[in-house]
Order: sequence, then C-alpha cells, then structure tokens
Amino acid sequence: MLVRVGHVFGIEPDDYATQSEFVAALGETFAKLTAKPGDPEMIDTIAERLSLDEETVETLKKQKTPDLLAATIEKALGLDRRGVSLTAVIAAGKDPSSSEAEAVYSALLKGLNPAQEPIGWEDLGLYRPGPTAGRTVA
Repeated sequence: MLVRVGHVFGIEPDDYATQSEFVAALGETFAKLTAKPGDPEMIDTIAERLSLDEETVETLKKQKTPDLLAATIEKALGLDRRGVSLTAVIAAGKDPSSSEAEAVYSALLKGLNPAQEPIGWEDLGLYRPGPTAGRTVA
C-alpha cells in the first residue's frame, strides 16, 4: 500500500535507502498536499497519476480543501472501502508495530478471498499478495 501511495505522490521506494526515509518522504509530501490543497500543478500531477476525470480535477481546484483531496486519493486507492485513511497508512509505515499498522493490516484483510495468496508485512512495510518475510495471514 505504501508503494501505491508513493506512486500517487511521485515517490519511489527504490530512491531511498531505508523504509524510514521512504515513509518520511511520504509524510512530508502529504503535509505539503494538505498545506496547499488547491495547488493546480500538484492537483494536475496527482490527477494524471490517478486518471481522475476533468470534473473531479476542477472540483479539487475550486474547493481547495485538504479533506477533499485526501478523500479523493483514498477513494482512488480503494482505502475508503476498507475504512483506512491515508494518514493511517503513512503512520503504519512509520511504525509497523503501532496500533495504526495493526488497524491497516486488519482492514486490508477484510473481504480477502481465501483462495488468494497470503498477505504479509515485508521489511519495507508493504502490504501485497504473495509469500513474504515476517508475519503472514493465510
């Protein structure tokens, strides 16, 4: 999930030596987004990465509210269907043993098809299908 958030923000994990640096960059970018939610260039970049329709883009530019921008990103990433906020995902990346991380992990398991590969928490703090190091849930 962190990689998907990074993609939206234009941040790639391979550009950072550690998870902490990567997640710190996500947090800094999210802080910039919420501080300037009406920045047209930033909105256009995010809109392109998320393939947002023109009406949504114009609404984001007119409304200029951080909550609307965050909700749009959450919806595009499917976080809203799991009851997970962008803030919680970033917090989970900062501290994988936190209550936020457990909540995100549990939310990602909701509706998991039992025939799918297990979901696990990797060293970089990424959730994705497939065998991984660390804890897994079948």
